[in-house]
Amino acid sequence: NALLLMSDEKYPTEQINKINKMLQSAQELEDNYNKAISLGDQLYNEGKLSEAITAYRQAKNLKPDESYPEAKINDISNQILTEQSKADAAYDEAVKSADSFIKADEFDKAIEQYNVALTIKSNEEYPKEGIRKANELKNAKAKTENDFESLLSDADKYYKAESFDDALTDYIKAGNLKPDNQYIKDQISAINNIQELNKDKADQYARLVKEADELYARQELSNALNVYQLAEKQKPNDEYITSQINKINEQLMVLGNLESAYEGYIKNADQYFENNNLDLSGTEYQKALGLKPDEAYPKQRLAEIASKIESSKALEEENTRLISEADKSYQDAIEKANQFYTEQDYPSAIVWYEKASEIKPQESSPKDRLIQINNLLLERMKNNLESYNKFIQAGDLAFQSQVFDQALEEFNKAATARPDEAYPPLMISKINKLMEDNAIIDLISTPIVLLDTTEQKYNFKAIDMRLRKNNYILIKAKKTSEKAPKVFINYGKDGLKSGGLVLKGMESDEVVDYLLRISIQDMWYRNDNNWISLYSEGGDLEITLMQISQGDIQPAR
Repeated sequence: NALLLMSDEKYPTEQINKINKMLQSAQELEDNYNKAISLGDQLYNEGKLSEAITAYRQAKNLKPDESYPEAKINDISNQILTEQSKADAAYDEAVKSADSFIKADEFDKAIEQYNVALTIKSNEEYPKEGIRKANELKNAKAKTENDFESLLSDADKYYKAESFDDALTDYIKAGNLKPDNQYIKDQISAINNIQELNKDKADQYARLVKEADELYARQELSNALNVYQLAEKQKPNDEYITSQINKINEQLMVLGNLESAYEGYIKNADQYFENNNLDLSGTEYQKALGLKPDEAYPKQRLAEIASKIESSKALEEENTRLISEADKSYQDAIEKANQFYTEQDYPSAIVWYEKASEIKPQESSPKDRLIQINNLLLERMKNNLESYNKFIQAGDLAFQSQVFDQALEEFNKAATARPDEAYPPLMISKINKLMEDNAIIDLISTPIVLLDTTEQKYNFKAIDMRLRKNNYILIKAKKTSEKAPKVFINYGKDGLKSGGLVLKGMESDEVVDYLLRISIQDMWYRNDNNWISLYSEGGDLEITLMQISQGDIQPAR
């Protein structure tokens, strides 16, 4: 219009040229954005999710304010996480099954399950190591059987030829291969009885020192101390024995076990003394005195015991009776220990196996079983640590991706696997605080009870569309009935329902935080929803808090 008035003016012409260029750029931007969206939709429909994310991100860079690319990126990210979660679960199940087969000595089945795990995650080293271990154990088991039969045959030949030292050596080796074989236990017991009758104090001393040295090398300090003290009775004031006892006492002192060991010996000694079991009480007081040589009480008791023994006219009969009682106490301890072991109550089993070993230090069965239990407990601790690390890794990944419901679930699993770890509760608290600090709408702020087959509906002002991209529902609740309820969470606009979620697994009688990512549903984002309802099925529950929170935030690191 200006040019119509003054056609020779340059300024209107320059401005018209600029506007034409801007209109051309805007059209090119729109064409490029539509091409990126079209390519992303095509790749998404073909299942090429990573390539689709790249196309949608290109569209978002062209038009940052458009919501469609961001929604599709979030949808694809959730699909990828879900597929990864399913693969992780299948892998964990296969590994868990394989590990259980290893423990049950079913090595072929274990190898089969480890191979299943490798088909899911071919780059994982643990299944490969499990297959190698299963093959080794399988071969070792076959070799053990052959070695056992050979050792047993040689031992029987030596026994018939009355070569008891050689026979005992092979019986012990065979017994180490099969600790529960009663025939070997009987043969070793028979040889021990024969040798006890034939050997003098020097032989007895040498055997005890050897056994004590082996126990000390394995760092079984309490058992080694008991055997060294028995050897000291055979050869008092021996410098080597005194030196070893002092070393063990120093180690026990460092470990903090000296005081408890001393009090345990005194307690046992007092009980034996009250029951007039003088030999056993004297042994226990001597053990206590070995730990604390300057204590007056065990010295006083030992003097009283010596006086009683000297005045006793039936010392030999009393000793026989005490030995019989020790055998009975040992058998009772073994039976209790075996029962706890069968029930997998390993701490109680350890107590009774240690008691049996204290009663009969020369017996190998309780010592072998203690080693076996320690290995089981170490393996259990290792498995818990591996699971914990996987949960923490998954939780950190979900937290960094701002998928807070999955992060909360993984950190709860980690807290269950290792309750003493501080990190999972810290992250759980951080997620809950993020949700509470970024609450958009408070639906329930005072406790309510939702009975079985009842519904509560809550109206609210529709949330601005810009705040609906990453919404969560935070619920603090507990079950109040015997059965765990299933809670249906529905939402909609005015009189129409748009969608819903289901909250399962409400097993706790204590208040628990539940986090549900409602914005994963497209109808939550697209509709101006203005009500949420809760419906309980199968039980009652109490709800102390329900909020709608915004999760599209940058968490503090």
